[in-house]
Amino acid sequence: LTARGLGWSDDPTNDDPGFDRVRVRQAIAALDLPVPGLARSAAWLSEARAALADHAATVAEGVEADRGMLLLPPAVLAQPAETRRRLIAAGLRWVTGADYAPRGDDLSRLLAALAAGTPATLAGVIARPRADGVALLREPAAAARAPAAEAGADGSAVWDDRWRLLGLPQGARVTATPPAALAARDWRGAGLPRVALLAAPAVEAGGRTLLPLLDPGAG
Repeated sequence: LTARGLGWSDDPTNDDPGFDRVRVRQAIAALDLPVPGLARSAAWLSEARAALADHAATVAEGVEADRGMLLLPPAVLAQPAETRRRLIAAGLRWVTGADYAPRGDDLSRLLAALAAGTPATLAGVIARPRADGVALLREPAAAARAPAAEAGADGSAVWDDRWRLLGLPQGARVTATPPAALAARDWRGAGLPRVALLAAPAVEAGGRTLLPLLDPGAG
């Protein structure tokens, strides 16, 4: 632009160290790092990441999803640490509906507990090692903290970022299943652990509490 006699505008954020891209650029310049070499390393890391993701998907074959609960196959706990970390993190996201899974020391502690055959809780999910795999269930206390969802004009509602309910009557509210409502039902026939049902939705409508997983005829 100087050679052509043209002016330009500087973006002040290009010099703001509050941005990752600026700090990275400054570090590369200060350390005189070889940019082509960094680019090659980044490409190799991308290929390694893709290979790990492909392997993790293969290990996860046979995963079962059942009304808000996820059961990972037994092979998961026999995998190298990175594969276990990827699969458990993906499972946590599936159960919670969160945009991001927990990382770092918290996730490492959960993986260590599972490897030792001990149940653990993280990010609102209960992880239980079992003979047939690893069960991931929504923690009832976390589900109870989810805001109540009101039925929309179309009779639908999304509750706890993971349940979509249809056919709701006008004025219905969706909350976590209260223990008292569960105590009055033959919940064992549902084939789910009690904690999974306590983290499932309950519909309050017309002075009644309906439990969709236990009242299949309620519409």
